[in-house]
Amino acid sequence: MPEAIPDAEIDGLRSLYASSRVMEPCDYFTEGMMVEAVAGPLRGIKGQVIRKATQDYIVLRIHLIQQAVAVHIHADEIVPLN
Repeated sequence: MPEAIPDAEIDGLRSLYASSRVMEPCDYFTEGMMVEAVAGPLRGIKGQVIRKATQDYIVLRIHLIQQAVAVHIHADEIVPLN
């Protein structure tokens, strides 16, 4: 469902644009960030973002058996954990 962008974020963008500073896009999810899958078959899984060959993966760690698995995931399927 569409959501409204908070006024504070819109104001921040306006200030950046008015500053005439050089801007460049960057990834929202950074390597090492803890995330939760909110869509797709991995929904509900929490893990850590890693990057391999410009692809995003989520790492699920099973501490009891000291194993981990990296699974390719799309950025629109995850949200950051606070």
